[in-house]
Amino acid sequence: MTANIMTRLVIEPEKLAEALDYLRAMKADVHANEPFAVFYQSYYFKERPNEIIVVEIFEDEAGKEAHLARHAWRRDDFLSFLAEPEVLREAIQL
Repeated sequence: MTANIMTRLVIEPEKLAEALDYLRAMKADVHANEPFAVFYQSYYFKERPNEIIVVEIFEDEAGKEAHLARHAWRRDDFLSFLAEPEVLREAIQL
């Protein structure tokens, strides 16, 4: 069974460009180095460009945990972009 995460991020408006570059680099890294990541994509809303949703699908729980462990060192940089705490939810596919 896949392991799925959906995360809502609200970025500080003055840090938006930097955060988008960071998220693009993160996506490229995941696609290049994590074969257990089935899907990894970020979205923002046209009317609220600093609100971002990240959708992550991994082959299984082990793949999700490997992804989180790989990127743990980036956490402080990532948190520095946020205007409010991230909302991370484990999702169950219908």
